[in-house]
Amino acid sequence: MIQSKKTQFLIKLNTHLAQSRKPVIYIAGKVTGLPVDVFRANFNKAKEKLTANGFHVLNPCEFIGPDENWHDAMRMASTMLNMADHIYMLPDWQDSPGAVWEFNQAVKFGISCINE
Repeated sequence: MIQSKKTQFLIKLNTHLAQSRKPVIYIAGKVTGLPVDVFRANFNKAKEKLTANGFHVLNPCEFIGPDENWHDAMRMASTMLNMADHIYMLPDWQDSPGAVWEFNQAVKFGISCINE
């Protein structure tokens, strides 16, 4: 049986979340316009810091491929954000329409925001 891309994403997210009972935090920051190695390094550095501080981290770079179109990427990001207890804003987040949208969604849904 061939699974759709959406089904594969949801299975991966569910499996990831089922591994921990720690508070869940989602990382948001600039991706579009940066080289892949730069934004991945930024998100991975934040993940290491947050993991060390006791969070279960949702790093969108581990779920959304760099070639994903923006609308599909934001749909996946929205799904992950809605599973989080907190959102962690990287310093460049205000330069990213996607991260600004994620911040606004977090505020609307009462998800606490933490700035780096």
